[in-house]
Amino acid sequence: GQTMTSTIKFNPLYGTFSAEEPLCYLLEIDDFCILLDCGWTDAFNTSMIEPLRKVAPKIDVVLISHPDLAHIGALPYAFSKFGLKAPIYGTIPVFKMGQIFMYDAFQSRHNDEDFTLFNLDDVDASFKNFHQLKYSQHISFSGKGLGIEATPHASGRTIGGTVWRIKKETEEIIYAVDINHKKERHLNPTALSSLNRPTLLITDTPTTVYDQIQRSTREDELTKSIITTLHRGGNVLIPIDTAGRVLELLMILDHFWTSNQKSLSNSSLAFLSNSSYNTVEFAKSQLEWMSDEIQNSFDNRPENPFSFNHVYLCHTRKDFDKLSSRPVVVLASHSTLETGYARELLLEWASVANNLVILTEKSCLPPHSLSRLLHNHVAPFTTAPPESLKLTVKKRVPLEGEELAAHNAHEEALKAARDAERQQKEQEEKLALEQKLLEEKGAANNEEIDLQSVTYSSQNKFFQATEGEAMHDLRVGAVWLEPYYPMFPCLQQNNKFDEFGEAIDLSDYPMALEDDGDYSFAPSSLPKDPSASSSAGGPGDRGGDPLDFSLSRPGDLDHPIEEAKPTKCVIVDQQVFIKCKICFIDFEGRSDRRSMKNILSGLSPRKIILVHGSEEATEQAKQDYIKTIRDCKVVLSPRNGQTIDVSGDSNVFKVTLQDSLSKSLQFIKVGDYQISYVDAQIKMLGDDDGTEAMLEEQPIDQIPGHNVVYVGDTKLSDFKQVLTRAGFQADFVGGILVCNGVVTLRREEGAGGSTKINIEGCLCDDYFRIRELLFSQMH
Repeated sequence: GQTMTSTIKFNPLYGTFSAEEPLCYLLEIDDFCILLDCGWTDAFNTSMIEPLRKVAPKIDVVLISHPDLAHIGALPYAFSKFGLKAPIYGTIPVFKMGQIFMYDAFQSRHNDEDFTLFNLDDVDASFKNFHQLKYSQHISFSGKGLGIEATPHASGRTIGGTVWRIKKETEEIIYAVDINHKKERHLNPTALSSLNRPTLLITDTPTTVYDQIQRSTREDELTKSIITTLHRGGNVLIPIDTAGRVLELLMILDHFWTSNQKSLSNSSLAFLSNSSYNTVEFAKSQLEWMSDEIQNSFDNRPENPFSFNHVYLCHTRKDFDKLSSRPVVVLASHSTLETGYARELLLEWASVANNLVILTEKSCLPPHSLSRLLHNHVAPFTTAPPESLKLTVKKRVPLEGEELAAHNAHEEALKAARDAERQQKEQEEKLALEQKLLEEKGAANNEEIDLQSVTYSSQNKFFQATEGEAMHDLRVGAVWLEPYYPMFPCLQQNNKFDEFGEAIDLSDYPMALEDDGDYSFAPSSLPKDPSASSSAGGPGDRGGDPLDFSLSRPGDLDHPIEEAKPTKCVIVDQQVFIKCKICFIDFEGRSDRRSMKNILSGLSPRKIILVHGSEEATEQAKQDYIKTIRDCKVVLSPRNGQTIDVSGDSNVFKVTLQDSLSKSLQFIKVGDYQISYVDAQIKMLGDDDGTEAMLEEQPIDQIPGHNVVYVGDTKLSDFKQVLTRAGFQADFVGGILVCNGVVTLRREEGAGGSTKINIEGCLCDDYFRIRELLFSQMH
């Protein structure tokens, strides 16, 4: 019968009218609740994500678009504190790199303070709900989400970054944030331009107020700034994220070092974060998610593009300090300079005039962060950097004197309590085993048994017997009991087996220390910490198994031989003198204002919702899109917490096809659909209100003729390749495709999203052959 289309509501929990806020939006399709991203900042302010608490229990599914904190940061806290239990969907790299982002974020805070909002176990628990997908892989939901389908497509900014396409019946919703239309060294451009005419587009406007500089120009500016600083003996600090945009910069700089080995022989290149090794190792195993250039390079040469020859991977300051004897370029987390090794190095290097800080992100930095403060003094701003900054510094310091003595006394008391508890537990288990044995076997001849005479110690030599004597399993006083176990005591252990045999228990193979302090070979003895990579051997050389891609949590194996020293967290105010040079080079990887207009004009959505952009950028984008996008009459920009209804304004009439009609149809596949031309008539069934309808075959003599309909979307750039393969000389002249100098093809956009290709020329053999080739590209 006649029904309305699905009810669609959108509620931005936070992340609107501000490019600095993380992203988290609630999309409701009928009664099915979809959480689009679940972000946080590295400040971890709980009041920011409080709106998520109210809706978390009713969330049915979570869709994650990128692996950084702005899109995934609140997941561990929401699962442990807000009652979020929904399955999470994202691509394989978003799952892997997302874990690395969260591990590094926790460890960076833990290194400086007693961070208690969540721990690594909370991170692991939340990621157990993660379902990993590939690009273009359809996922269909069940229950309340029956009929709803979600598909991930490439966003082009981070590895595995996703543009989500959500469909139900005639409604198609696209969620596209942080997209990049330009091809980079390690990533292909976004696939958003390959989609067409969605019902609703949810997108952001973070960088629409300035245009991007060409990639080659930005790379030249980066390398020139670095080499100038190194030649005058200075160090270069590049604050960067943990496992996202850092991959692009690592490829650029490693290639630059390879091309300029002589001039850079006295300098070092380092990647410093708590998870630097895992970031690079996972990148090595995910080449199929990267650019065509990288994949073709790996096919032609077996060398992995991420097997860097000049990048030292450092997990700790101890690793990095080994490189400090000569000028160094270091990429360190985090880009906000609020925490992590980047902030620590800035506090040390800012007072040296020869040093350089290169900022690579701008639009999404928190307003009160140190990185944003430095941005305010970078060109095109004319204000010089302040002579000094008063900063609050958090750090850990070793315990000394009375504090250390009190700590040791407390630890001894805890150890004594644990030992007493363990002994009591062992005694209870022993008594329970004695009681169980007596209950099962009973007492022989109804004689009283002295429980104190039952001894389990192997020192009593129950199993020793002289020649000619009988050997018994157990003697209780003067009474001999029937043997209960083949040997005493013997608890049968059920070993686990799989198709490869018995599973190995790693506890049976403990690691042994050699005299020189190194680990001897044993399962799990290969360290996951890459500290050896930056001290022993060359850059990136781990010294272990190169095929081990398992993820180690920060601190799992950090210097395992050294005993952890007791520390305390202190907060001090530090005066930092800014004498170093500061510059900004755009490596955000986000589409600019002009490019977004072109992309969305081709996409042609019916409705647009703008999120995650500044007031200025959002208002400017609304005006641009209404003017330039055909058929788009509604551009909305809701505030945080403002629920808007964006349901379709059309009705859907469901009909049933007659069996004979259905069998006679000839379907052809066009994109994701199968279509067929139908000549039929509608027959109403049921009552007068026409609650049911059926399409049945129309008599042949009543079928009217119709014009030929060509279905498909042929681009002239693609058709030019078809003509070239067919032997024609085809060239573009002012947007018109000229073939053999006698036939021209021009593409025109018609009303309602239709496309018309005009073919003009002399009626010669070339004209008819070209027309036939053009028709063959359509259905």
